[in-house]
Amino acid sequence: MTFIYVRDLVRLILRATISEVKNEIYFASDGKIYDKHAFSIAISNALNKKPVNIKFPLAIVRIVAFFSQYISAITGKTSPLNLEKYNELVAESWNCEMTKTTHHFQFQAKHDLESGVKKTAEWYKQNKWI
Repeated sequence: MTFIYVRDLVRLILRATISEVKNEIYFASDGKIYDKHAFSIAISNALNKKPVNIKFPLAIVRIVAFFSQYISAITGKTSPLNLEKYNELVAESWNCEMTKTTHHFQFQAKHDLESGVKKTAEWYKQNKWI
């Protein structure tokens, strides 16, 4: 998977906005590729907590997502797990190719996943969200 810290993304968007380049598609990331465990590890490190990993068979997750989506439609309340999220979970690859972005905008992310999650966790703590 690939990630980008929001401040880096805003910097890239601003560069693209003032650029002469038009009608192109670009990917945004910190330029690194992470395995499926990296995000939870970064969160646990930022919060200084030990992660709890619970594994469920994908068939069960899909069934739960289906019923969750159905119940959400009835109640009008958004569910964090639905069939769209399930499809994201089982996708083979979420990697961004940054060569064109780096070349056209001379973009280099200032934050990797670990530092971006740490800054985000600090903000959440300061604003009493966690």
